[in-house]
Amino acid sequence: MYPYQVPEVAPGTQCPVREPGWQRQRILAAVDFIVRQQFNYCHHHVPTWLPPANPQQMKDTSPTTCTANRNTGGTQAPPGQPFPEDQVKQQGFDCSNFTTFLYSFALGVPLDQLPSQIDLQACEKGMAGVLLDINANTFAAHQKDLLPGDLLYIMGNAQGGQGKAPNTNITHVVVWTGMTYGQIASNPEPTLLLGADFERYNQGKPPPDDTPMIADSHYAGPAYRPFLGWYRQSLSHVRRIIGHNPDSNSESLPAGIPTLSVLSTSPGKSPTTASCAPVFTKVKGGATCKRPETFITGCGGK
Repeated sequence: MYPYQVPEVAPGTQCPVREPGWQRQRILAAVDFIVRQQFNYCHHHVPTWLPPANPQQMKDTSPTTCTANRNTGGTQAPPGQPFPEDQVKQQGFDCSNFTTFLYSFALGVPLDQLPSQIDLQACEKGMAGVLLDINANTFAAHQKDLLPGDLLYIMGNAQGGQGKAPNTNITHVVVWTGMTYGQIASNPEPTLLLGADFERYNQGKPPPDDTPMIADSHYAGPAYRPFLGWYRQSLSHVRRIIGHNPDSNSESLPAGIPTLSVLSTSPGKSPTTASCAPVFTKVKGGATCKRPETFITGCGGK
């Protein structure tokens, strides 16, 4: 199922755990494994968490943060048809907990190198890997440079519209798989792998077979979804870990893509000029960071 080729290993030799190709293959296998566990989307949960045996005790002490879009049997609800509260699956995780768990589970990346808090994972210095400025304005030119396992950070709504101002807060993270919709749809169990909401990213219909697919925890939990619509229009930047951490052989970066290294931790302060130099700011009162609004009007945006 996975298009990324791993290095050949001669019989009797040690497994090339530090080879980037091997690590990308392992990430893809781990993504597929987690998707098949049919976890729900639950804010700030990890899959080992279990609710109290007494449902009332959970209501009294730890109200659920899981969506009503997946039931205890693992079935996803069609959009707009949530399950009753007593049928909701209480195991799962949100988007950034998914990516943190994924890299820990597959490659042993420690929590302090890829925290589950979205602002630290997306914008902070000293984390695993390197930040690449592949964004909504440059995606078409640099899609070819993305590799399986790259983490793509998504803004709330970079385009605005329908009476809403652009929202450049980083609110979501997805995993680039290097696969296409055609590959996922041809799997013997496509409904198990695809998010039940996947058509909403293509005006309510299945996307073309060559549409790139990402994996993320959203709607009803970890699943494959097409990189279209909001994802594509609100892409902020990319974190590449494989090939750029102490356990990997160093790889050269794609030509012509700036790395992001200038971060601001001053709440509520954004650059006053329309500079395309990537500068992030902490969002006051929230556990997230944002790209300056000037990114929209002054850096090739519409």
